Amino acid sequence: MSPLDWLVIAGYITAMIALSVYLGRRQADQEDYFVGGRNLPWWGVGLSTMATQTSAISFISIPAFVALKPGGGLTWLQYELAVPLAMIAVMVLLIPFLRKLKLVSIYTYLDMRYGHSVRTTVSLVFLISRGLMTGVGLYASAIVLSVCLGLSLELTILIMGGVTIVYDTIGGITAVVYSDVIQMVILMLGILLCIGFAVDMVGDWNTILETLPIGRRHTIDWSSGLHSAGGAPFWAFLLGGFFLYTAYYGTDQSQVQRELSARTTAETKVSLMLNGFARFPLTMLYVGLGMAIWAVYQGSPALIESIPFKTPDFLVPQFIFQFVPAGLRGLIFAALLAAAMSSLDSALNSLAAATMKDFVEPRVKDTRYLLRYSKLTTVIWGLLITGFAFFVGDISDTVIESINKIGSA
Repeated sequence: MSPLDWLVIAGYITAMIALSVYLGRRQADQEDYFVGGRNLPWWGVGLSTMATQTSAISFISIPAFVALKPGGGLTWLQYELAVPLAMIAVMVLLIPFLRKLKLVSIYTYLDMRYGHSVRTTVSLVFLISRGLMTGVGLYASAIVLSVCLGLSLELTILIMGGVTIVYDTIGGITAVVYSDVIQMVILMLGILLCIGFAVDMVGDWNTILETLPIGRRHTIDWSSGLHSAGGAPFWAFLLGGFFLYTAYYGTDQSQVQRELSARTTAETKVSLMLNGFARFPLTMLYVGLGMAIWAVYQGSPALIESIPFKTPDFLVPQFIFQFVPAGLRGLIFAALLAAAMSSLDSALNSLAAATMKDFVEPRVKDTRYLLRYSKLTTVIWGLLITGFAFFVGDISDTVIESINKIGSA
């Protein structure tokens, strides 16, 4: 990392904090803090939703899956096919109903329908599972970024967690949405820059396509999957993905909260359609990046030697280190940092919203300080998640798998 790279990254972090200060000036109550006064633009909500689902791990792992991972290749494209169908289901069945109730915590509906105990139980499950999963995600992203930045894992976790806590606490959901939009733009630029350098080194796309092994060119697996020991076929991605994405975008506080922040029900639907149909082109870029870097990898002994055994996720970082010039390298690493923080900031705000609305606010008589309590709750969740990330490396894979299964149930 050169001084110019660090200057670019420092400039990005400073800009995020300055943006949150600017956007947080007019906060008057929890409605502003948690749902942006229900006045956020559809394009901001849509791009923010996309950014939350696009982590630093996606930038690193999807190209590695396409290029190097056993059983990998273009079949990753199947993963996105169910998203538009799920968006349509959420738009038609859930959004009009939820918008009409003017909720902040989606679990308030459970109180109306089934009683307070059901509401608090489900909300508590969300808080625990989302908090643990966010800590695991922070740890996983920090592993990648610590290698990229040449910093210790602990310092990388502190930087990511600390910066996100600051701008999230100051700016609330409005800062989350607009910072996610900026992060999405930076991420796209980073991907396009990497693809551009790789294609320039190889020559053209025809060479790239010819270089990719035939076994990795298959995009659709039409098998039933019932007797297959590994992988997942098209039908599993389509049917399983439909229910997974419908549940996630329609019943998870971290996503629905943003959908409740748009100006109108119609704008919420447009934001969902943006997310549903723009995710596939974004995934195509990730896949294209994997194909292009694979072609470079084939002709570069230095790049081959820099990828440790059984660690294909080092492919993209090492490509950036070796072939991207200073300054632009800093921009791409800022894109990775942006992707990591976009997943963390949304989780913090939604955890604070559920905590305040489902547990704290019903017990507070003096409502004058609810906004202050909301910001304090965001800080507490940020510290808990950042602290947990330090211990994830000592937790067995079985425990982490259990956390992920609970969160997806």
